[in-house]
Amino acid sequence: MAATSRPKSLHRPIAHHGFSSSPPFPPSTSLESASCDNHALRAQNKCLSRLIRAGRLHEAQRMFDGLDRWNTVTWNTMFAAHIRNRDVSPARRLFDGMPERDPMSWNTLLSGYAGFAGYFEEARILFDRMPERDAVSWNTMIAASMPRRNAVSWNTLMTGFLENGEVEKAVELAQTFNETPQKDCVSWNTMITGLVNASEMDEAGTLFQRMPEPNSWTWTLMVSGFAQKGELEKARCIFDRMPRKTLVSWNSMIVGHEQNGDHEGGIKLFSRMRDSGEKPDWHTFYSMLGACAGLAVLRLGMQIHQLIVKTLIADIPINNSLITMYSRCGNISDAKAVFDGMTTRKDAVTWNAMIGMKRVRVRPTHACGHAGLVNEGRKQFDSMVSEFGITPHVEHYASLVDIMGRYGRLEDALDVIRNMQVSPGWAVWGALLGAARAHDDAGFAKVAAEALMEIEPENAVPYVMLFNVCVDAKSWEDAGRVRDEMGRRGIKKQRGQSWIEMRERGIGVPG
Repeated sequence: MAATSRPKSLHRPIAHHGFSSSPPFPPSTSLESASCDNHALRAQNKCLSRLIRAGRLHEAQRMFDGLDRWNTVTWNTMFAAHIRNRDVSPARRLFDGMPERDPMSWNTLLSGYAGFAGYFEEARILFDRMPERDAVSWNTMIAASMPRRNAVSWNTLMTGFLENGEVEKAVELAQTFNETPQKDCVSWNTMITGLVNASEMDEAGTLFQRMPEPNSWTWTLMVSGFAQKGELEKARCIFDRMPRKTLVSWNSMIVGHEQNGDHEGGIKLFSRMRDSGEKPDWHTFYSMLGACAGLAVLRLGMQIHQLIVKTLIADIPINNSLITMYSRCGNISDAKAVFDGMTTRKDAVTWNAMIGMKRVRVRPTHACGHAGLVNEGRKQFDSMVSEFGITPHVEHYASLVDIMGRYGRLEDALDVIRNMQVSPGWAVWGALLGAARAHDDAGFAKVAAEALMEIEPENAVPYVMLFNVCVDAKSWEDAGRVRDEMGRRGIKKQRGQSWIEMRERGIGVPG
């Protein structure tokens, strides 16, 4: 620990609400690099500590003033003595004059301010300026807030905990908050917001139940929080109890249904929302288009499209959702009409939706009748590059390979991969492997699986899928070699994964 030169005087003004613009002591001088110097420092620090423990603070201060060398321990020892003596002024003067401070220096002064009546504001300012806050710092501020128990202190602490990722401290503060008599609506909502953002819904629910008069923000917050965690029943229970539903609360619940795969629930709720007289906005339409795409209900999707045209100017996300909805419902002509009618710049999602159209509910065995769909995808891909100058990324190639592969154009898909301008990753080869598996083509499955094995040698999925293709083709020797190779490389199927794979997704089915 660095030793510094002798302090000159302690009799300088105190900066109560900040740090002094210049320290009352000169900067440190060069060190005498000798072991005896370090030994002398340790000896003088021990002597200083003995004087302080004996209650001889004035003698300790005179000794400190007369030292030729000192380190951070020396400074901390001296100004901590003033804090324990409940004398903040000389402690702050010493703190301002320290050539360098460690966490103990900050925490010692913080505990002094926090522990003395009338100094909470100084403690808060010091806390905000600390370069690094540890558990001691936070605990000190929590303890300092308890006697005050006002809205400002609670809000400041909760915000500080969450901004610094101190979720456990936020929960601890929330538990203490329950016992506090002085709370306002802002305090309640600050605490509940923090817990919801940290996904601590049990604690948030406890506060919510005890809140005297939750406002619409609080109700909506709880609905959104439970929905985001996938607890739709709890979210719906709170939503149904709301004394007054707002557009935001309706949207939060509809989004919750849609994002958790309950598309029918979202659609029914949308109908209730319309019956209540609440007018949808783009958030509502965005979720409803997702629900229509998820269920492939074209008629309702077209009705939503008509509402959009009547009520707002579609932006890129809405247009992308329309393209996706029409594509997944099999209405490629309307999907292309939306695409061609976009006046704003098309983003990657737009192009992927047009190139892919990969959710169309058409069986692969009917591929010969859908050459036009594949050609349209290729046309959109080429247009993206030649007309708009967009450099295709892996996800663009993956969409093109996927649509070609799904309709039996495996050779064309492999040709696309071989001519890629970027390195094909898992998504591209995975699309080809999934297509080969769907068409029971062992040759292409072997090419794709071997490429995936190179990318992720320890991943069992390509081995399992190749094994299944070989079994379907009754190529028992090849299937045995795949399984033997897995054993040789020490690769095991994921627990609970069957050797039978889902044809559409190429992932293990619980067995």
